[in-house]
Formats: sequence, C-alpha cells, structure tokens
Amino acid sequence: DVCSFRSEISSSWPGAVDTEQLANLTFYSPSCQRMELCTTTAVGQNLTWTVLDQIGMDNRLMINAPLLSSVEIKTSFAGDWEAMVMENITVNGLSTQRFSVTTTALVAGTQIVQLRVNGEQADMSPVVANYVE
Repeated sequence: DVCSFRSEISSSWPGAVDTEQLANLTFYSPSCQRMELCTTTAVGQNLTWTVLDQIGMDNRLMINAPLLSSVEIKTSFAGDWEAMVMENITVNGLSTQRFSVTTTALVAGTQIVQLRVNGEQADMSPVVANYVE
C-alpha cells in the first residue's frame, strides 16, 4: 500500500493566496517510506492524503489476502484517528480501492503521521510531514 498526496489550491487563509510562493515551498513525495519526509506544506493549505491498494480486490480474492475494510490516519502525535473515505476505482484494468481524507495543518512544525489499515499499523507508517508558515 502506498501513500500519495494531492494538494488543492483552496485554503483557509483569508484573502488572496500567492500560488507561486506556495508552489515553491510545497513538496509531495509520490511514494512515502517509513519515517521519511512525505510532504512540506504551508499552514492553512488543504492537503489530501490518499492511500491506494496496489494489489487490488480481484488479486486479494485470488490469493486469499484480506480486503481493505478500513484505513485511518492520525496527522499528529497527539491527534485523533480519522477514518479515510473509500472509493472503488479501476487503475490499468485492476479493480481496487482508494482511501482519502483532506486535512488542514493549523500549526507550523514537524508532525509524525500514522496510518492504520484494518486496525493494524501500515507497513510504510509512520511518515513525516513538515508544516511551514
């Protein structure tokens, strides 16, 4: 399972957003690894966390692997677990699931982001997120 990110331009900041400056300070890893930096984003910027099941539902059934029934994310060490929304999709002819949730960092600093799949910590979890002013 791989965690990837998509940023939306919408923001909780009042007034106009300097999108060029925002683009220059924003970083997203296409594939997060355990305890590595996955993102640097601005405080107030919306961040969509996405988990894609790369094995797929059909393959899971063929190999008798458990289906992904729930994915939860905790975006700060002291934060609460939040359920991600599941969507059934097809990628390159493979029926699979994508889980996502949009969050907004309210405080600058480095956070440890944790991910649970079916109640168990994901192999690539935890990861690091850096939020800047």
